Amino acid sequence: MLTVAVRCVPEKSVDLTEKLSPIGWLNEEEFFAARAGDHYLVNSSLLLQPFEGVVRADWGIEMPDSVLEPRNPAVFQQHDGHKVVIIGGERIRVKEAYFRRGYGLNQSFVRETFIPFRTYLHMGKIGLLTFEQDVPTQVELPLIYRNNRSAPIAVWDEQMGRFFVFQSGCGPRTESGTCQRTGWWLSKGLRVVQTIALPEGDLLDVEEKMACFSCGCGCYTQESVHAVNGIVYFHISGFPLPASQRGLYEVILTNAGRSEWRQVIEGRIEPPLAFSPSGCEVAFYRISYFGDRIETQNICEG
Repeated sequence: MLTVAVRCVPEKSVDLTEKLSPIGWLNEEEFFAARAGDHYLVNSSLLLQPFEGVVRADWGIEMPDSVLEPRNPAVFQQHDGHKVVIIGGERIRVKEAYFRRGYGLNQSFVRETFIPFRTYLHMGKIGLLTFEQDVPTQVELPLIYRNNRSAPIAVWDEQMGRFFVFQSGCGPRTESGTCQRTGWWLSKGLRVVQTIALPEGDLLDVEEKMACFSCGCGCYTQESVHAVNGIVYFHISGFPLPASQRGLYEVILTNAGRSEWRQVIEGRIEPPLAFSPSGCEVAFYRISYFGDRIETQNICEG
């Protein structure tokens, strides 16, 4: 008789008093980081120098001028239990801006700032809402997967001066590990420049287990999205995803008009991330049983 003993190694906890979080780059060689309320300037050799000046976090980038909320709350009305606005004599259902998947709430992850556009769902169409002099305007977002009408989320690409907008939900589940979502590049004036189908592989796909007890694995895993110099990156983190599934992924557009994932950093790298001005260097904090440390990596090479 063969007996197999299996020992479950628990997820290593993060010491928040020691965690060094990257928060923004000064130039291509130096970046700022914070630990327990103190700020540091970190050089290319990862040597720390205390810093007393004002530091702007990458996730606190100032948004372009878009009127995201009306001054008069009476613009919003209630109809059949839903918040609506009236546009062209029609009631348009309004949705709040929020993430529907990958919350990471039970991991105490830092969340990147997304642009809190109000969104709408009307007659099978979705889009963003802006308000000029309290008059709502629709920015329709053409769908590739029409069965997926989940709310769009927007982030800002500071280098390119454009928005990247993507659907937060996968839509009706077709099979395990599949996620059909549409993404859009928008100009600063909110004109749709490009519509793409995001890769169908679901990077957050994991079998539900007792480790995710209470609200499911979405409360323990997180999907953070960064648009940097015209490239879109998805940062995947959280237990119980295996280490090989975690990391940073680039959205690659193929010659066949499809998109694919390219994993550029593998393993347990904790949010937040900070990208250099060129978008080629990224700073992150890696958790490992061999020792936690801050690292940088060039993601343009290769």
